[in-house]
Amino acid sequence: MPTDSPPKPQTWLDRFCWLVSVHRIKVLALIVMITAIFAYGATKIQSEVRISEMMPYDHPYLKLHAKFAEIFGTGGSGVVIALKDRHGDIFNTNSLTKLKRMTEEVTFWEEVYRMLTVSIASQSAKVVKTKAKGVIVIESLMFPDIPRTEQEMAELKKNIFSDPSKNGILVSEDGSAALLITEFKEEVSYQRSLELLQAIRDKYSDDQTSVHIVGFPMLMGWVYSLRPQMYMVFGISIVAIILVLILIFRNFQGMFSPVVNAFILTIWGLGFTGFSGINFNPMLYVLAFLVGSRMIGNSHQIAYRYFE
Repeated sequence: MPTDSPPKPQTWLDRFCWLVSVHRIKVLALIVMITAIFAYGATKIQSEVRISEMMPYDHPYLKLHAKFAEIFGTGGSGVVIALKDRHGDIFNTNSLTKLKRMTEEVTFWEEVYRMLTVSIASQSAKVVKTKAKGVIVIESLMFPDIPRTEQEMAELKKNIFSDPSKNGILVSEDGSAALLITEFKEEVSYQRSLELLQAIRDKYSDDQTSVHIVGFPMLMGWVYSLRPQMYMVFGISIVAIILVLILIFRNFQGMFSPVVNAFILTIWGLGFTGFSGINFNPMLYVLAFLVGSRMIGNSHQIAYRYFE
């Protein structure tokens, strides 16, 4: 008497699908276990912006750069702080006092290279004078005290604007702003750099002066500080994708399957990145999200064909 029996698998793909269907509970348990392992690896991800990884480190110039960076710093963590007078030039007691205090405060930060911190108020800023009989005298430009009298202030302006290494470099050509240049140590996080720089800006900005800061640590500090907003955008996007899937399939299975597939594969990818020690650059967060969205699109097509 003939009995109904399932068709015998013919190809290796048929045999694989048959095996998965027969042992679906074991396969599901295996997937959950692997996902849990990779989820642990995802917690080990290093997420920093490393300038050295963006350059061809095998190039002779970069090898030379790395050699001198051990002594003089990398240059990629440099910051320029501008103190600008809102109503005129900086050659007044109030502005110069702020510049002096700001220079002293930044110089003694443990996070910066003290020898690479310079402004017209720092000890390293010098003025060279020639006297009778060809005697050359090297004196501090504005250290340890700022000018108090009109004559001293005029002498300071003369020493600055007559020196090409300071005019237009440490002081703007119109005299309205002065620069404080420093460099953070490589091990200092961008979040910490942003915290220190924002504190300086808030402390010395008022109705008379304003503080402006540029530099890679400041830029990346802002990038890191905006990560919560980035996560919020990702969350809203995921909710929107789920709503679209619900509108397309109008059932739970059609929505659930693509999202879970993308979630599992994303966890696997992040876990592999964490276990391998690969640095996950924050600038690639968007790319990872786009790849996940693409996986949802592929899973949606498979699910759609299944329901057809």
